[in-house]
Amino acid sequence: MGMAMSASATGTPVVAKDWDPDLAAGNIRVELVGIAGNQEDVEVAFGAYVRDLRMAFARRKKLPVNFIMLVVGKDVLHDDDRVANHLHRDALHDGETPVLNVTWVFSDQGVLIHESLAVRRAAIAELAEYAREGNGLIVRMLIQFSRDEIEICRQAAVQGLTQAARELSSDEVIDAFCACLGDENELVNSAAVAALAEAAAGGNHQAIQTIVDCVLCLGDQPDGVRFAVLRACLRLPDEACDERVVHALEACLQDRCIPVRDLAAQVAAQLVRRNNR
Repeated sequence: MGMAMSASATGTPVVAKDWDPDLAAGNIRVELVGIAGNQEDVEVAFGAYVRDLRMAFARRKKLPVNFIMLVVGKDVLHDDDRVANHLHRDALHDGETPVLNVTWVFSDQGVLIHESLAVRRAAIAELAEYAREGNGLIVRMLIQFSRDEIEICRQAAVQGLTQAARELSSDEVIDAFCACLGDENELVNSAAVAALAEAAAGGNHQAIQTIVDCVLCLGDQPDGVRFAVLRACLRLPDEACDERVVHALEACLQDRCIPVRDLAAQVAAQLVRRNNR
């Protein structure tokens, strides 16, 4: 294949009727440059739409596609545009692959501050799907949202980080979970316990010790949190389930709340079966 010719943001745009059949059967090399100057090259078919390009780039970068904005010059590209329509005639030469220079921006496009809490929560949940990939930017965003003033956003952020708690058991992530244990909202508090349980199952020592500490002060917690802590016991390694944990579970068998008593009995029975293997 011959040398590539780059299309600038100026010149005469290409439209469908200008496409040469041979050229249209080939590809376009898109040079996607971030704000920091980092570049990724993606090839798409000549007839591809912008949505195809965004999806290919999102897969490459392991980012949510709805958070990627593409710009040529001052124009934001729209999904139903053809990529080739942003080329210019001076970039089309026989035997040469056209190149399109595109700036890419990681942008929530306003959804993370949307007036609708449902929209905000859905956006956080979309970010969370990529947290397990270890993307530092997304992890930091979720940690930030775990401190949000809106309870439903804090809960969604902690739940999102829970999906990757085993892999992302860094001090920063575990500290965010621990901070949420003191949250005034019971659902956020319970989500933090569940997140720490996953990290404990992955062998994180700080998470293991924190769950043990939670078990030892079960009587001071709301019912929903006690449920979460009891379930977390099953994620602890055998060596962490010492006499203190056993005694705390036995105390729960006399709890004022019948569902808590029933769950404590189930957890105790499972731990006994596990230890007898």
